[in-house]
Amino acid sequence: MADVAWYTYRCPSCKARTAFRIGISPRVAAEYKPCRSCAAVYRTPDREWLHMTKGQRLRYFLSEWSILIIVLCLVFAVMMYYASAKTDWKPSAWIIGVTGALFAPFWLRKYFLVRSSINRMSTLGAQQNFGDIQGLDNITHAGRFLLRRRGTLLRPNRKH
Repeated sequence: MADVAWYTYRCPSCKARTAFRIGISPRVAAEYKPCRSCAAVYRTPDREWLHMTKGQRLRYFLSEWSILIIVLCLVFAVMMYYASAKTDWKPSAWIIGVTGALFAPFWLRKYFLVRSSINRMSTLGAQQNFGDIQGLDNITHAGRFLLRRRGTLLRPNRKH
């Protein structure tokens, strides 16, 4: 079933606690952030939307727990419909509507997080290097950076 263990993530440099959560499913957020205590850039447990696999994307919107709740509510709605001798569909519609209304704010928040991730990635470009650290392709506040194009390094202030 689902992983319900408590995980604490720490900065590799100073060992300060950077994040904690239940479960290991990645969330949509910046993959690299500076540590609040030592300012070293570390990799977070989060992923950008464009870097997630299809399975991670599907699981982001439909976790095991949400699927379980939706299936149970649908089964209950069908049972209510058959319990009323297939004459009264309103209780079943209310069950389905309330379930949708309970999930809608969470899915809407996730939708906006995905949009911000896509916007963050599109403004930064596909290949970037920040300082000495390779692969920091989504940190928005990382000082100087170099763009790679066809194997050559381009300075942001130079025209080509």
